[in-house]
Amino acid sequence: MRSNTVSAVDVLTSIESAYKELAALPLDRLSRTDLYALVAGLDRLEQQRVTLNRKLIGRLVAEGGAARPAAACSAKDLARRLRISPGEAQRRIREAVGQP
Repeated sequence: MRSNTVSAVDVLTSIESAYKELAALPLDRLSRTDLYALVAGLDRLEQQRVTLNRKLIGRLVAEGGAARPAAACSAKDLARRLRISPGEAQRRIREAVGQP
C-alpha cells in the first residue's frame, strides 16, 4: 500500500471517532429544528451504511468459492464474526444478493 493512500480501516476509525464526538455533544441544548435535522442526517448515514454493508457482504458471498456453497458457509462465518445469530446472518446475505 502506498504511504499517501488512506486505508478503509483509517476511514472507518475516523467515522467512529466522529460518531463518538457527536454523541458526546450536549444534545439537550439543541432546538427542535436542530434535533430533526440531526435525526434526518443520521438517517441518511444509516441508509448509506446499510448500502455499503450489503455491498461488502455480497462480495464476501461472491468470493465464497465454487468448491463450497458460499451462502451457507458465509452465513456461518458472518454470524461468528459479527456475533449475530445465524438467522440474522442469513437475512443479511439474502438482502446483499438481492433475494427476498
